Amino acid sequence: MKQKMTGRLVIFLFIVMIPLIITLLFRKEGSLPVSGDYGETSGNVSIDGEQNIDLQEYLIGITAAQLPGNYAPEAVKAQMILNRTYYYHVLGERTNLSADELGLKYLTKEERTARWRNEGCPEAADIFHRAAVESKGLVMTCQRALAVGMYHPVSAGKTRMFGEEYPYLRQVDSEWDRNAEGYITVIDYNSAVLLQKINAKWGLELSERSLKTGLQILKRDEAGYVEEILVGTVIAKGEELAECLSLPSTAFSFQWPEENRLSIVCLGQGHGYGMSQYGANYLAREGKTALQILQYYFQNVTIEIWKRDE
Repeated sequence: MKQKMTGRLVIFLFIVMIPLIITLLFRKEGSLPVSGDYGETSGNVSIDGEQNIDLQEYLIGITAAQLPGNYAPEAVKAQMILNRTYYYHVLGERTNLSADELGLKYLTKEERTARWRNEGCPEAADIFHRAAVESKGLVMTCQRALAVGMYHPVSAGKTRMFGEEYPYLRQVDSEWDRNAEGYITVIDYNSAVLLQKINAKWGLELSERSLKTGLQILKRDEAGYVEEILVGTVIAKGEELAECLSLPSTAFSFQWPEENRLSIVCLGQGHGYGMSQYGANYLAREGKTALQILQYYFQNVTIEIWKRDE
């Protein structure tokens, strides 16, 4: 009788353990844990000084404003972790804050539903909801401190190094970005409009005769982004000219197809630092997890549950 009971107990335990064994055998290496229910309170954000919404709802709303609805779940999750990290960085020791302090665009449930419908991505609601659930509480850290991760839509083929004070922002290859829609942008300016913008920006008196020699790229970084440019007698930053001429990135070059017309060829979209959102989506569709994506674009980082008292 005792042997029969023991045998039944072994069979029972084996049956109970089957789901766990299967999970361990087939779980992707580097996968992120499901860390909570979407409805749990994990922080609050005040919108327009009145409406307080749960952090999870807020993260869905801002991530929906940053990514297309057809992006892969792990890419959405990676972006959500970066947004949560930024939230806790701004929050500091407080318990809630205003959306104005974060300066991020937020889409309400109605707004993002309408966007996803227009994009033909009705399944996006479930994808973004699950990303909030599976990444709940997770942030990116470096050397036991929050690592605020920068991001941009499309790199110029490589991401940029930011500086020694940010050891996790290093240059990495993102060559798949060359296949992105909008990777190459060509913007034409005639001399009259170009002179008007440049002279007004820097208080110069450049003429059409001096424009071609007075606009020269002086320095690029290793990723191909312009760092310094000569504008008349002024040495300006690449970002300043990009802002002045409404360029999508600072990875630009000049071509003069005609004497009085300048073609500016831009590669990528955005500043080029940190995670390429297009690259993250590419890697996600290649089977990489959010953890693997973040640890590719950011060096020496850990993805963990954030506890402010540590």
